Amino acid sequence: MENKKYFLHLLYVLIFSSSIVWSAHIVSNSTQKDTEKEEYNDLLTQSELLEYLHISEDELNNIINEDNGLKVQLSSYDTYRFLPYLEIGDKRMYLMNEINEWLKYKNDHGFYQQ
Repeated sequence: MENKKYFLHLLYVLIFSSSIVWSAHIVSNSTQKDTEKEEYNDLLTQSELLEYLHISEDELNNIINEDNGLKVQLSSYDTYRFLPYLEIGDKRMYLMNEINEWLKYKNDHGFYQQ
């Protein structure tokens, strides 16, 4: 009788332990998939950037044109001083984390720094 209780207790512990391990595995996989999805969604189109920044296309073009004019005059500059973007063919694409870093830089150093 004592062995039967011991065996049942051991069986319950094994089942419980297995369920914890299996749950951790499931959570781990779901977190990994979410991270991969976020990295893919991290790339913004111009219209998505306009919506994110709440600015017009003309305002964005003015920022880029002013940045390009200042870049030509400088031999070096801080990474986030100018709006970061990628040119892919004839389109500009923007990385969300780079835009956020640019916003932090502009907040710390002023938006109208010369």
